[in-house]
Amino acid sequence: GSYKWLAWYGTKPDVDGVVTTIGSDIDERKKAEVQLKTKNKELLKAKEQAEKNKEQLKLTLEATSDGIWDWDVANNEVFYSDSWMVILEIEAIERKFETWEKRIHPDDKEIVSQTLKQHLAGQSEKWECNHRLKTGNSQWKWVKGRGMVVEKDNEGKPKRMVGTMTDIELQKKAEI
Repeated sequence: GSYKWLAWYGTKPDVDGVVTTIGSDIDERKKAEVQLKTKNKELLKAKEQAEKNKEQLKLTLEATSDGIWDWDVANNEVFYSDSWMVILEIEAIERKFETWEKRIHPDDKEIVSQTLKQHLAGQSEKWECNHRLKTGNSQWKWVKGRGMVVEKDNEGKPKRMVGTMTDIELQKKAEI
């Protein structure tokens, strides 16, 4: 009581008028084609959603003026966004962890280091710390750093951490 996909192939009539036909069961192939079409539609939908998410993130970051960073902990390399550099009034930087670390105000180094180590050790779900960083013109600027470990290696050690940096200079001046 079910249907099956078949393909029929035939020859032209020979001199005696005989036509030779061969039937092939192509049911599995047709099912695979339907699955492939379904998968392609799902992939296209996922790609469209990813593009939408990317645009939303871009617009959100533009609206907030937050800087973003993406730290490859194992290799000590960090991607710093253009807005991150704008906050610190710098044009070009070395994409290393030390680029940020060496800009931390001496009075803030201990708390920044302590909270970051605690997060990397898994003692906090997220890292957050208000601190001062040296700008490109050697002034101190208050920022709020936020981030979290998003990837760990096979041994459970942090492999990648991402986050944002927000300029809170005006807020700190208002508090003072």
